[in-house]
Amino acid sequence: MTAARQELVALVEQVCAPPGAGWAASSTGQAPLARRLHERRYGTASSPEVRERWLCRVAEEEPAVSVLGVPYAGGSYGISSSDSGPLGIRLSLDAATGGPHDLGDLGDIRFLPGPPTDDMLAPYWLSQVRAARFGDPQSPLPVCMLSAAEAVTSAAAAAGLPLIVLGGDHSVSVAALSGAGRRRAGLLHVDAHGDLSTGRDGLRLLHSSWVWAADQAVSFAALAQVGVADGSVLPSWLAGRARRWGPEEVGQSPAVAAEQVIEFFASRGCRDAYVSIDIDALTQQDAPATGLPDGAIPVQALASFLESLAGLTAAPGAPRYFGADVTEVAPTLAATSGRPGEGDWAQEATCRSAAELVSRLAVMLSGSVHDIAA
Repeated sequence: MTAARQELVALVEQVCAPPGAGWAASSTGQAPLARRLHERRYGTASSPEVRERWLCRVAEEEPAVSVLGVPYAGGSYGISSSDSGPLGIRLSLDAATGGPHDLGDLGDIRFLPGPPTDDMLAPYWLSQVRAARFGDPQSPLPVCMLSAAEAVTSAAAAAGLPLIVLGGDHSVSVAALSGAGRRRAGLLHVDAHGDLSTGRDGLRLLHSSWVWAADQAVSFAALAQVGVADGSVLPSWLAGRARRWGPEEVGQSPAVAAEQVIEFFASRGCRDAYVSIDIDALTQQDAPATGLPDGAIPVQALASFLESLAGLTAAPGAPRYFGADVTEVAPTLAATSGRPGEGDWAQEATCRSAAELVSRLAVMLSGSVHDIAA
């Protein structure tokens, strides 16, 4: 094991919990679903044994791509419940493959109520949490959820391990992009909404302003927005770096849209690219359990679009994909939308759609890794 890989494993042990356990405390009502996941993957529901077997896999396996759950929903105004997304996506992933899938799994960022990043937490309370979690009030380890997610993403990048982040609300994408450390890359943003505000009530890191926050952190070279159909004017701070493809363009000709996105990135000199998907870009039939179900792209059309992008990895000027995320999956909202409730998360439409997209993203990322290795 390389030194970078050892550092990643050590960090995961400190700031992450087993898959589905970062948020599913007994008071949430989702603990039985987490136990079901653990029994399928690790052959036990005993918390100490689950943790031991999960960490053994993290240390021993060397997957081409891994997932990281970030059950954070603190960047949303109004109904979100996207903190249940990582568990729901995993349940559906495992059901689709008949058992644990071939992705690596770094678990969930440990839940902590309050501010998203350590710099927003009062020093006294920061030291208190560090003392409780790590036995040292002066520990440099992060505690707030997006700070921890950024640290794990950074360590994974150093170890050469691409990640698919399972959100959480869309603000988790800023942590993933910042941690990956790729400046002047292309950002492929799939969403029903532009998310181009610069904040609200003095807060800058929100589900509706994450694109601006990400640009402040990594200054992307190009923004390709897919699925946005609100007709709003692109803001001046994008300075000609953005282009949009409406839901009908992807729905009717996913392969053509994929080629055009690649051409756009090439024209901007993007050697690297990151893919960020808000599940609300899909039709309400394919993704009913999300906070703002306004999308119009059928899931199979978006899957075909991603498949086409993966097939174009070796095309002239095509970028290498270094990371991705799927956000705003909220299976707890399924009951209120007349869909199956928590007992059927593995088969709930939104979770199934998200699992399909995660599988396509894994192919994209692993293809880019192999291409680089070649």
